[in-house]
This record gives sequence, C-alpha cells and structure tokens, in this order.
Amino acid sequence: MVAAHPRWRQPLDCASPLALSIAALAWALAPRGRGQSRPCVPKPLRAFLRVIDTPVLLVSLGTSPAIVPEAFLLPDVQFGAVRVLTTASVKDPDRQFVQAWFAAQAPTVRLSISRVADFTDFTSEQDHFQFEEVLYRWVLEPAARPEARFFCLSGGFKTMSAAIQKAAGVLGAKEVFHVLADPCCTNPGNKPRPPETAPEILEAQRHGHLHWIRLGPEAGWPQLRSASSASYPLEVTSEAGSVRWVRAGDHAFGERLAALTERSQRIAGAWDRLPELPFTELATWSEAELAWLNAPLDPGAAADRDWVARLPKVELHCHLGGFATSGAPLEQVRASAENPTALPPLQPITTPPKWPLPTTAVGLETYRHLGDNNGSALLRDPGCLRRQCELLYAHLPASSPTGSRVRRPRPIPPSNSGFPTSSSGTRAASWPPPRGRAPRRGSTDSGRSAWVAMSTRWTPQPRASSPDPRGVTCFGPACGASWPRSIRAPQRGPHASSG
Repeated sequence: MVAAHPRWRQPLDCASPLALSIAALAWALAPRGRGQSRPCVPKPLRAFLRVIDTPVLLVSLGTSPAIVPEAFLLPDVQFGAVRVLTTASVKDPDRQFVQAWFAAQAPTVRLSISRVADFTDFTSEQDHFQFEEVLYRWVLEPAARPEARFFCLSGGFKTMSAAIQKAAGVLGAKEVFHVLADPCCTNPGNKPRPPETAPEILEAQRHGHLHWIRLGPEAGWPQLRSASSASYPLEVTSEAGSVRWVRAGDHAFGERLAALTERSQRIAGAWDRLPELPFTELATWSEAELAWLNAPLDPGAAADRDWVARLPKVELHCHLGGFATSGAPLEQVRASAENPTALPPLQPITTPPKWPLPTTAVGLETYRHLGDNNGSALLRDPGCLRRQCELLYAHLPASSPTGSRVRRPRPIPPSNSGFPTSSSGTRAASWPPPRGRAPRRGSTDSGRSAWVAMSTRWTPQPRASSPDPRGVTCFGPACGASWPRSIRAPQRGPHASSG
C-alpha cells in the first residue's frame, strides 16, 4: 500500500514507521486560523492508524484447515485481519474451506492467503531456509506494528511452526499461542476426532472443547526494529482475489539474521572476559581474530603492514606507547615531584628482557600494562610534568624520528604550572626555556582543563643538527583555540608518539 501526501513529493511506504510519523506530524502541524482548534484527523490517516493498531492473526496452513478458524476464536481478542501462509501443495478444498468460513462467520475481517510459489514440501534444509525467508518478509509486509501481531504455531509442518516462533522472537509479537481441539466429534465408524466442519468448530467453542495455550509476547530484536518490507520485499508471481503466490528473490534477511546471531553468540562466549578486553567491541570478534590481534606484528607480512597503514592516527597514538615508564627515566620524573606524598605508588611491573627492543614477542594485553606507572595520575604533579617534558625532549632527537606529536589532557592548577600565562588565560611558551631563564609561573589561569602539547619536527639532516622546536602550546576548548593545522595524519617513515 502506498499513500502520497500533497506536501511530499515522494510516496511513502505505509508499512514503514516513518510514514506514520510524517502523517501524524503533518496533521498536528496543519495550518489553522486564530482561535481554531486542530483539524480533524484526515480519513486516510484514521484508516492508517486503524490498520497498524488492529490485531492481526498470522497463521500457517497445512492439512488441517480448521486450525485457522480455531485460532481466530482466541478469547478476548477481536482480530481485524487474518493472514495465512501456506505452501503450493495445499489442496484447493482446504483453502476454499477457510475462505467460506470467514465469508460466513466474519465477513468484515480482511482475509489474505499467501502461497509460497514453487514450494510444495519440506525435503531438505534448503527448503526450510527458502520458506523461512518468505516468512520473515511476509511478517514485515503489512502495516501492523509488532504490538498488534498474534502468531499461531499450530498449522503446517513442525518446521513451519518452529520458523514462525523464531520469526515472532526476532521481529516481535503481541502474543504467541497454540490451539488444541478435543476429539469431541466422531467419524461414521464412531471413532473420535477433532472438529472439522464450520458447525462443529462453533459447537466445540461453545462447549469448551477448544484450548488456547498462550505463550506470551515477544519483544523482538532491537537490531531489527528498522527492518521493513521496503528493505526486504516479497515478489508476487501471481494473484487471484484474496490468494496470491509469493517468493523471495534472495536470502538477504536470513543472512542478516545469521550475522546478528553469530555476533550475539560471540558476545555470550566472551562474557567472562569483557572486563579484561581493552574495547568491548572486541567481544564480537572470532577467536581467530582475537589471536591475530594479540600476536606480535610481523613486518614481513603484507597483511600486518596493510593493517598498520590503514590505522587512524588516533590508533597509532594509542598503541605506539609512552615514555619514562620504567627504569632511570621514571625515577627522575618521580624525583622531581613537587608533592611526593601525593604520587601514586609504584606497581610491580616486570619489563621484558632487553626492553624496549625485546627479543621475544610481547602480546597486546601484556604491552598495555607496561606503562601503568606513568600517566595522568603521575603527571598531575607539575614537577613530574616538567621533568617528563625535559627528558622526552632530550630523548627524541637521539632516536631520529621524522616528527613527533606529544599531547596529554590534564587539569592545570591556577598557579605553579611551570608555563607562562597570557592575559587571555592561554599559555604559549618554548620548551626548553631560553638559556639562563626559568619558566615563569602564571597566576591568572582559571584552572580549567587544558591540552598541553609539544610538537617538534626534525629534518633528515646529520645527527648533529639541532632540533627546530615549535614549542609547547596550549590549545583546545579550555584555551579558546582550535586544533592547529600541524596536527595531521602521520607521514611515512619513523614516527614517535607519546600520549
């Protein structure tokens, strides 16, 4: 069904929640004069609202056509529509029985019968998946919301019932139920049997011989709430009155569902490891992918080189490591503290042999903890921060990088920061300070969080050449300035990063 509004150039798919939202908004915002109330709900919108809120029965049909009217008689529910899905092998008398029953007993109820084209029986796994794909799209097809769907599991093959319950679980349902009928009637040979004719079905209902097993609602998967018939359409091969033959052109919905299921199973399998993973997204990775991630990089492997080349700059900054994380440099940084008693205690960390160029592979999880003795907790102390910058500045030229970008967000105290402060509250200074002059201590800073950055470039000249510092600069939201143009993607060649 397609409805068009004169205010919108493109037609709207009424099965889409967007169509309802736009139609309701257009009605609510319709122009009206002073003192006039909101106009009445337009007839098309009223009809649309009735369609999506009217309870709809979804049932499969096998060799027992009485199942359809028995499901329709579910107590305390007034169905406005009944949708039947069956195979091409269902006999015409069974289909005609269903049509005749509703024509006589519920003529105002919208009845539609969909038959899976070129599908007669379940003979293989492929047959099941073919039916299942049609089923998902068939459920999505009407404009009814999940809160209006009622799924009956009784009709058809057992695999059909299993597929219907699965569809209700992933797409959502107001209620899932099963219907049973007592053998209250007899064959000509006086053998008990369930009701089969229209009068027998109504008589069984009146005398309490029909039993509905109500299994409750299904919330549906949130990942599939946006799924619609526009994304997963059914192909109608032929149509005759309320009966039509349908098929699915591909297995797109089933493939998406399989991917979501595998992702969920991986998360469940990694549930106990979630606190240990650096990023929770890694819980969705396969064991082979996680093993590859924890393995050391192989410079000779084309896949590893390509992975590093495609990493965003922020990832390179996360993984290339820090500075003064152990040994003499860390001791010098801690010894320069202005408030030694506030420093975090040293953690017992054992560095690999011949660190920072170990002879054996170091996994990602081990590598992540090698810098735990340095970081924000330590560098909050101004003395530690100054010494860290001095040692790092002296270290970088010796390691011959093409360039370096050093940044660390931290709260800077109003005074005793070690950096000059301008009248606007921003800091701009060269590091190290000019010979013979110590850094001035500012007094006008507001104490807001700022970004301290040291960005230095070296040209590929002889090792004896002096570095050309760009200096230590404060920029970012706290300083009222934006990122400088010098912050850009890393260039090829050696690149050092500390953050």
